Parts: sequence; structure tokens; C-alpha cells
Amino acid sequence: MLPSAALWKSNSVNDQLRVDPPDADRCMRFHTGTRRRIARVMVLQIEFMATACLSIIHRSTDLFSASSTIIIRSAVRMAATQQVSITMDLSSLFPSGVSLVLADDKMWHRPLRDEEETLITGSVEKRQREFRAGRHAAHTALAKLQAPDIPILRGERREPVWPDGYIGSIAHCRDLCLAACAIDGEIAGLGIDVEPLTSLPKGVDRYIHTEADAKIMQGGQDPYPERLVFSAKESLYKCYYPLIGRYFGFQSVSLVDIDNGGFDFEPTEKCEIAFPTQMTFHGRYLFDATHLYTACYLIRN
Repeated sequence: MLPSAALWKSNSVNDQLRVDPPDADRCMRFHTGTRRRIARVMVLQIEFMATACLSIIHRSTDLFSASSTIIIRSAVRMAATQQVSITMDLSSLFPSGVSLVLADDKMWHRPLRDEEETLITGSVEKRQREFRAGRHAAHTALAKLQAPDIPILRGERREPVWPDGYIGSIAHCRDLCLAACAIDGEIAGLGIDVEPLTSLPKGVDRYIHTEADAKIMQGGQDPYPERLVFSAKESLYKCYYPLIGRYFGFQSVSLVDIDNGGFDFEPTEKCEIAFPTQMTFHGRYLFDATHLYTACYLIRN
């Protein structure tokens, strides 16, 4: 995506990424349909393995009936769509002044305040669950900072509207949701993203990776997670958008200095954005067996 709005109208990009018009909540994202297809494939793979195991059991014993098989398959499907809990310490993603909260199971289902629930009236169930989890996690993060207890509404560009004097960022994938918040002071910007450790759809990387990105991803001794560039640029966008108020796309920046869980970026020739120079950028990433986490923050000089 180029910095100009024209790229959002590009048929080739829309056909590949199936993107919606810009949305500051998750502007640079795969269309929900793509994520659903990925999740569906994962569920089918799990069901296939479970069915194979059941076939072996059936050949050796009559213990399982046909109805038992259906029950087990249903349980497998339910397990594959449940929220997961993580034991990894994510605190190193941000400095100590940032309040980071992982949404628990209840947050995905518990209704929000009336003003917030109005924002998802008519939305599909998946969107409602993600929105609730994100807002609940954000409220919890803000409460740890003793922020005013007010609804987190939505701006003109669908971005979260934080209480005066506070900044934040929300990220979610199918089974995880995180919120990071801070007092608007020394820390001037926050961005966070979480992605499953699955491959990108074939051919999509050419819309995300610059030539410099591609060389970095191919040249490391230890392979980086395939979604690292995608996730890092999403975090970067979330971090800068509230400050510059303009969209910029994947091809506007390249990642540099990816090492030891950190990264930096530099604008490309295609970039039309003037990034603030009176702030120091920090980019970090972590990954476990199932997910990739990226974070960006700005420190005022």
C-alpha cells in the first residue's frame, strides 16, 4: 500500500488482500474473510488428525460408537476456536510506564457500556467479540494508570478515542486480544499487534515487503517469523497515526536493524509522510509457539 489513497482502490491489491477501506482500528489488515479461511483450514487440519486417531482406535476396539465420534469431533472444533491463554512474559515489549493487558475469556463475551455497545450494533458476532475484548482490556489497562473511567468511543476514522492525557493501542487476532495504554507524557505513541504464526497467503508478501524487507527476511541465519514485517508495520502505523493523522502503507517504510527482538524502520522513496523527528522510535517483537507479538513506542526527546 502506497501512501496515497489510490492504492486502496487498486483492483490487484483488493483481489489479493481483500482489504476494506482504511480503518484506523486495524487499517492495514487482511480482510476478515481471509482470516476466517485461515482459521477454517487450521480447524480442518485438527479434525483430520483427530479422525485419523479415531480410525486407529476403531480398528482396535469397539469402545467408541458413532455418536461418540461425533461428540469428540465437536469438542475438537470447539477447542480450535477457543481463546488461548499465554504464559510468555510480554512486559519486555514496552517500557515500565506502559500498562499491558491480555483479555481473559470473560472479556470476549461480557457486554460493554451502552455507549460502546451501540458502536457494534448490527456487527457480526466475531466483530462484537473482538470489540468487547479489546475495550475491556483497554479499560483494565487504563484503570491501572488511574485514568478516568469513561467509555472508549470511536473517532471519525474509527480509531479508539482515549481519555484526555492518555494514549493506547489495541490488537487482536482470532484467539488473542491485547491492549496497551500509557500516560501521554514521556511516551508519545504506542502501537501493538498480535498475529498467528501461520504463513501469509501466497503472493501477498509482494504488497507488504519492500526489496529491503525481502532481503532481510531471506538473509537471516535463523528464519524470522513470516508475518514479522506485516505485524511490525501494523504496529508502526498504529503508533504514528494519532500523531500525523495520515495513512501510509506497507511500501512506505522498510524494516532495518532487526536483531535480538528489536527493529527500526526507514522511509522509502515512495513515502510521502513526514515522521516526527523530535521523538525516538523503538520497535520490539517476541514470538512463542503459536503467536507473534510486535510493539512500537515513541519517547519524546
